[in-house]
Formats: sequence, structure tokens, C-alpha cells
Amino acid sequence: MLVVVLLLAFSACPLLALPGLRSAIYCNCTRPGCGMDEDGPNGQVCKTYGGCMKVVSLRNEHEPEEDGDLVVEYDCISEELWLPPEQPMGCRVHRHQRHLHAIGCCRNYSFCAADLHVALQKPAVAADSAAAAAAATAAGLPLANLGAANAWTAAGWNWQPVVIPSLAVVFSLCLLYAALRCRRGRQNGKPISAANAEDDRRDPLIAAKDVHGIQQMLHDLDSAQPATTSGSGSGVPMLVPVTIARQVTLVKVIGRGRYGEVWQGLFKGENVAVKIFASTDEQSWLREMEVYKTTMLRHENLLGFIAADNKDGGMALQLWLITDYHKKGSLFDLLMSTTLDLRLMARLARSLANGLAFLHSEICGTSDKPAVAHRDLKTRNVLVRSDNTCVIADLGLAVRYFAKTQELDIPHNKKTGTLRYLAPEVLSDTLNPNHFDSYRRADIYSLGLILWEICRRAGDKPDPCELPYYDQVPAEPTLDDMLRCVVLENQRPPLPSRWKDSPPLVTMTKLMRECWMPNPSARLTALRVRKTIDDLAPLIGDFMAP
Repeated sequence: MLVVVLLLAFSACPLLALPGLRSAIYCNCTRPGCGMDEDGPNGQVCKTYGGCMKVVSLRNEHEPEEDGDLVVEYDCISEELWLPPEQPMGCRVHRHQRHLHAIGCCRNYSFCAADLHVALQKPAVAADSAAAAAAATAAGLPLANLGAANAWTAAGWNWQPVVIPSLAVVFSLCLLYAALRCRRGRQNGKPISAANAEDDRRDPLIAAKDVHGIQQMLHDLDSAQPATTSGSGSGVPMLVPVTIARQVTLVKVIGRGRYGEVWQGLFKGENVAVKIFASTDEQSWLREMEVYKTTMLRHENLLGFIAADNKDGGMALQLWLITDYHKKGSLFDLLMSTTLDLRLMARLARSLANGLAFLHSEICGTSDKPAVAHRDLKTRNVLVRSDNTCVIADLGLAVRYFAKTQELDIPHNKKTGTLRYLAPEVLSDTLNPNHFDSYRRADIYSLGLILWEICRRAGDKPDPCELPYYDQVPAEPTLDDMLRCVVLENQRPPLPSRWKDSPPLVTMTKLMRECWMPNPSARLTALRVRKTIDDLAPLIGDFMAP
């Protein structure tokens, strides 16, 4: 029986066949049913490509007084189990307190096990067992602890190669179970505390009187909104990114673009905008999230960033960017549906220039704000708040400049802005990519085109809402179309003659022309544009009053 147990222990290990052990040998075999003929000293012989084994075991737990108290058994070890070849694991001695044995293995020649000298050894400490038992009884120790000291032993079975891998497998299975259970709770849309609430009530390690308090603490953690800022109010609010996507309910689609979709959502009863990127556009999502988290990038005329998260959408991973929601939509939507009086025109233009001036500026101090260039300004990327002021959105292509380190942070993707709004130097590929001011001046050109769109819808006889160069290039212009129109022919959007009769529109006309000058260095700054619009107040009244 002992031989059977040892062979089962051999087969439990995931071993591979050894190369090179291809010569068969014959071994004695005492295990019932293992022999191939009736030769051998005990009537049976087995054939193997591995080795021969001899096992000497004690018949009972008492010390043997003669050889008849020892049992000698023989068997074959297969090639697959002869590992490692220098000392196969199954040939190492295994020590028990009651059934003791010694093992010998060989593969030198056929029937080599019969010549092996395998003997049980007496323990190193062989003190008087009666005295030791009396001492143990006096000390209150169980007599079973003396078994190893009074037993016949064989030297040094190494248990680590078997026990340690087994424990590692059990530990890995436990981790896998915990991960699957956590994933199931997330897919069900429940906070982890809610998913485990039922199990907590049955946990024998938690006292019944403590269950309610622990559940309340977990609920508070799930529902908390730990908003932290820089202390000055200019920092980015940091919500728990692990839970926010599961707490947002998507209501309806409010926009689509090359990046994906924009949804109106509900987060704890408040409206939010959720920009969902496709998993293939991860670089754009990472870039926009990184720019929004820039220190001190909080301003009344910049879109408010709430959080970024990812969510399993079933077919693919969804990348979420959660921001403030503005029900009036984009500036393009407003101009399409509404005509403007001069005060509303100035209010929209001034707030847009104010936001761009803040974006372009550097703030040095304890928390430095880098200068940021947008690179994709257009009416669809400008949103309108409920008080009819503008906020600049979509910073996925933005460039940052850190003055202290003189580091220019440019997105790694090769995307460019909308062709219709690109500056001449961008279209002709003459922009200096290593000079940050080049990007700022390109933004000013785009700002001039947006001012033209705003002014077309203002005054006593507003013009239809049109995109820049609507009558000069196709509806979907190519790079060659824009290069020909803007660079080679030096065309600009037409200025309606009626603007000459309105002093505020005359001022706005001058602003536009100075914004879209062919020479980038001749263009105004965003701050200069904002101050010029402020000077319209004596002509049209306080247009920034609530």
C-alpha cells in the first residue's frame, strides 16, 4: 500500500518527460498487478524508462527487534516521474510519526534496486522514553509530541517543493474568486458595500451588534464626495474616480463628433455632460483629461471639469469625461436659432475673449499655471451658459507651456484642428512648432472668425448664420481648398456693408481684421481683444450686467 501512495504522490506533480532517458530497464515489482511476467524474486517484474525503487517500512509503530518487523517492497518509476534526474522527488524520504519508512532509487542497470542498501535509522536523541513521557506529563504536554523523538526515522525528506506550490495554488484561487466577485458587483451597478451587505450579516467574525455600524460606515464611503482643491478655489475638484461612472445616469445624446458622443447625464440629481470616447481614441481622452487637471485651470469662461472614468459598455470599453452641463448648447446652436442685439453680441464676444486670455496667460506663484493654447477654436467648441456668457471647451488638442522649465507640452497624436478655422501658417505648414507664441497667434486667427460669425447675427438687420468662407470653399473643404483660399488668394470672410452704419460693429470689424492678419506677429492678443470690447460699454450700455 505504501508503494501505491508514493506513486500517487509522484503523479500529483505536473512533471514533464525527461529527454535522454530512453533506455528501458527492468525492475522487481511487489505491487499487486504490476508485473509483466513471473520472473523476479517476488514473482513479478516491471519494465520502465525511468528507474527502480526499493521501500523499507516499519510494520507497526514499535521499534523492530528483528528483520521480520520490516516490510520491503519494490516497484518501477516511470520516465515522466523521474524528476529532477539527479534526485527524483519521490525518492526523498517522507517522515510520519507512526508509519515510518526509507526509500532508495536507481537506474544503473536492471534489477538494481535489489542491491540497494536501504535501512531505517534510529533518531539522534534516544533518551529513556518512560522518563521523557513522565516529564511531558508533568509539563502538561500531550504524549503525541514525543512520537518524533522515539520513532525510527530516515534522513531529511524535503517537503518544501510539494507544500509551497500547493499553498501558492490555493492562494491564487482565493485571489481569483475575490476578483470575480468584485467584478460581478461592479457589473450589477452596485457599490461594493451594497454587494457585500448580505454577506456581512452572516460573517461569523463580525459581532451582531457591530454589523449596522460597519454597514453605515461603508455606505458613507460610497456616497461621499470628497472634493479637494488647492485651497484657493482654483484647484480641480477630485471626486472618487472608482465610483462616479456608476453613479451617473445617461439621459440622452446631445452631440456627436469625431471623438465619439456627448450625453446629458444625471449625477446625484444634478445635470452633467458626459463626453464618451471610443476605446480606440484613448490617447485623446488621456490628453484632454491631463489638460483639464492642469493646476489652476479653473475659470468662469472655461468648461468646468468634474471627473474622468472608464466603464464597460458591453461591446467595448467606454472612456468618460464628465463636465458641467450647459442646456443652451454650443455657440453655433445659439447663433443658428437666435438673433442678437448689440449688448448680447458684446457679452458673448467679451466672455469668449476673456476665457481665451486666461487660457493663454501664465500665472507664476506657489501653484504655477502654464500658458495653454487651444488649437481647435470654433463655435461648436464654445458653449453658452444660462447667463449668456461663453465657456471654452474641448481641450484635447491643447498645447501647454511651462515657463519655469521652458517645457513645451505638445500632444503626441497627429490630429489638427478643423480645416475651416486653421490659420494661414498652419495650412501652409510654416508655423514654428517649437515656439509657443506661434500657437497663441493661431488661436487669435480662429477667434477673429468666431467674432465674424457672432456679428453676422447682431444688429437691426441680422444676416443668416453661416460658417466662415461659406461662399468661397465647399461645405466639406479639403486642405488644398483652404490653402488656395486663405494662403494663395489671401481671402477672408466678407464684411456686410450694413456694419458701417453701426459704431459698435465698426469697432468689431476692426478687431476681426487685426485678428486674421496674414502675418502672425501683427495679430492682437486675446487680452487686447477683450479690452477693446470692454470699450463698447459707453456705446451700448453695461452689457456684462446680469
